[in-house]
Amino acid sequence: MDDATQCLLDGVAEYESVGSTFVWNGLTLPLCGGPELGGKLLEAGGQRLTAANTLVIRVEHFAGGTLPAEKQTGVFTSVPGATPKTYRIDARTIFRNALLILGCNDPAERA
Repeated sequence: MDDATQCLLDGVAEYESVGSTFVWNGLTLPLCGGPELGGKLLEAGGQRLTAANTLVIRVEHFAGGTLPAEKQTGVFTSVPGATPKTYRIDARTIFRNALLILGCNDPAERA
């Protein structure tokens, strides 16, 4: 693994200590979660221009198993004690085979 990727992984691992989690397919995954966006900034088709939340998870947490896919749902908790929120995965990016970046929205919104 190159130094730049390792640096990114180290930063995400450090942020995981905040206690944010994403529960998907029975797995409770530590992650680096962004701010939960509100409002209704919509594009012409009625969909949100940006994800309500972007979650970054180290691929190594999946231990070689299946990764989440678009249109699946999971439960995000921003910090211990916060109210969990169900999200639908609307975008999935795998960065350098090391980081999984999920663009998530409220499943009640149009898919």
